[in-house]
Amino acid sequence: MRTLIVDPIESLRHEGGSESALLVPRVILIDGLDECQDEDRQAELLLAIKECFVDTLTTPFRFFICSRPEWAIRSALKPGGYLHGVAYHIQLSDQYDATADIRRFLRRRLLALIPTSNPDGSGPSWFSGDDVERLVEATSGQFVCAATLVRYLSERRASPAKRLNTLLTWISSGSGNANNPFSTLDILYSKIVTTAKAAYETAALDSSDAGDDDDFLLLLRAYQLSPLYNPVSGLIPIQDWDMLLCGEPNSHELILSDLRSLMTTVEVKKLSEYHVPAPGFQPLTLHTYHKSFIDFCGDQSRSKDLYVPHARVIEYYALRSIKYMGQCPLRDGLKATMTCGGKSIGV
Repeated sequence: MRTLIVDPIESLRHEGGSESALLVPRVILIDGLDECQDEDRQAELLLAIKECFVDTLTTPFRFFICSRPEWAIRSALKPGGYLHGVAYHIQLSDQYDATADIRRFLRRRLLALIPTSNPDGSGPSWFSGDDVERLVEATSGQFVCAATLVRYLSERRASPAKRLNTLLTWISSGSGNANNPFSTLDILYSKIVTTAKAAYETAALDSSDAGDDDDFLLLLRAYQLSPLYNPVSGLIPIQDWDMLLCGEPNSHELILSDLRSLMTTVEVKKLSEYHVPAPGFQPLTLHTYHKSFIDFCGDQSRSKDLYVPHARVIEYYALRSIKYMGQCPLRDGLKATMTCGGKSIGV
């Protein structure tokens, strides 16, 4: 950071004078610091900012950092932390009421979905003000919940009006916890995943050899955790994970079919050095819209019957890797039988 940012700015100040330094943008925005997978890296970045910019008064920068209060961030900001007293800390969940912003956001997005009005021009015909208020109340002041609601309503496979009725039914039937601001979000996640699971399993009934390869929850979690096992040198495209986890191309499309309000695929910018794409191949990677969905799937107290232990996913990775290797011809045409997790696999 010192080499890339601080030293060039210092050189500009000395060579071009203070007026040249004023032309440099002064605000650096870091959004989603908590989504860095390694908490040590989060702490390392915060410490680098302090040492390079806060402790050095000659640089003109100000940092605007948005993050959930993970351990590294909390430790830096709490009394005695190295950023306490030098950072202005705004705790949105405690001190900021986002209700008005969420209400405005929901109403505008609903109007954009079906911009039709009642015959008398009094307002939209497919939702009411009470519907909006029920959605606003259900978000518990969490914008991530409002955004997830809108993505669910925006799915092209169903009518927004019908999906709104479904949402309102889910909200009314859910056992929300007033002490948990994500209780409504958990209800929403549970309903979406359960619906997607039922649709996937209905399609899988046509298969006579159904097994782990058709275990929707296991496959969902296996795809979800796959980015954790990419090499440092770059990403492995989801198309390769398709062949490893399911043995068929584009298998992820079946998993994501009814989860598009929670997850999607994006183009890979940097592939692993071990992957050489074919001409015209568009490598993709999995993208989860918000980390709270990953947290939900990984917390048994929240996901309940939808929970799949991390160890179960690792076992599945191992079994599928052995099976995949077994499909590759051995040099001497040898075959063997290996046992892993109580299951025999021909290799």
